[in-house]
Amino acid sequence: MLTENKHVSVLFADVCDSTALLQHSDPEEARNYLGKALNQLAEAVETYGGTVSQLLGDGLVALFGAPLAQEDHALRACLAALKMQRATVPGHDVQGVASPTLRIGINSGEVLVGVVGQYDWSHYGADGKTIHLASRLEKMAPPGGILVSAATQRLVAQQIETRSVGTRQIRGLDEPIELHEVVVETESSAAAPLTRKQRWAPLVGREDSLRILAGGP
Repeated sequence: MLTENKHVSVLFADVCDSTALLQHSDPEEARNYLGKALNQLAEAVETYGGTVSQLLGDGLVALFGAPLAQEDHALRACLAALKMQRATVPGHDVQGVASPTLRIGINSGEVLVGVVGQYDWSHYGADGKTIHLASRLEKMAPPGGILVSAATQRLVAQQIETRSVGTRQIRGLDEPIELHEVVVETESSAAAPLTRKQRWAPLVGREDSLRILAGGP
């Protein structure tokens, strides 16, 4: 396994109570339904340049910032999560089954990444404390919610609307950590946060043009 350390954002998404959701459905219909739901999740990851690292049966793990480095990996992860929460399963016809409810957790930090395995079972995987915390956050998230760590929230504070849910004790960690929930109810365009990003570098020699655009003399 060839590995390297990278700063990424890790997203865990899971269909809530999928067994109970489909308990009265035909097995083939249930499989098709979950397949469509997973396709929606994977499409959201792909839309924002992420990588599906692992499929979990009724959910997935995605990486943003690896293998391709992305300075805005946390923003991309949050936008993908919002797209997931606002999506519906297209054309599902499982009698009596509503659109799935998701739980999503996101954490940002350093991970060890690389190609795991070989031949037809190899995949691009990651390991480390950052991964485990993201998994915990997904399990703690409310149905229909997106729970993020303070590490992620700091990276998206100027682009994504969040609300603090205080500090929580996380199993396996010595100290409680600060958590935030992404506001899903906002009906703003998914592209809007991208327009609020700060410029990566100053515009040198364009002071006159910027003054005119700002309406100055």
